[in-house]
Amino acid sequence: MKYWILFSCLILFISCQNDIPFNSEKWNEKGIDWQLNDTREKMILDLISSNTLIGMKSDEIINLLGEPEFEKENSLQYLIREKYSWNIDPDYIKYLIVEMNEKDIVKNIYVHKE
Repeated sequence: MKYWILFSCLILFISCQNDIPFNSEKWNEKGIDWQLNDTREKMILDLISSNTLIGMKSDEIINLLGEPEFEKENSLQYLIREKYSWNIDPDYIKYLIVEMNEKDIVKNIYVHKE
C-alpha cells in the first residue's frame, strides 16, 4: 500500500510538468511583461537537455536566442523568468548562462537562480 501511494504521487508529479519543446520564435517574443510569464521557463529543460547550444559560436547563439540581457567576457546571460507572488521583491529570478571557451564556442550551459 505504501508503495502504491508513492508511485501514484510520482506519476502525478511527472504528469503535471508543463515543459514544452524549445522554439526560437516563442523564446524571442517580448510583449508586455514578457519576463513574468513562464514560456521560457517551460522551454529551458528541452533546450538544455538537447545540447543544442553546445559547440555553437556566440553569433549563432544570438541569432537563435536574441540579444542577451548581460554579456560578460566569456558568457552570455539570458533572463528566463522573474517570479513574483505577494511581495514587490521577486520570489526568484532565473537566468540561462551560456559559457564560451577562448575560441568563442559554447562549452557549457546552465540555469542560475537568484
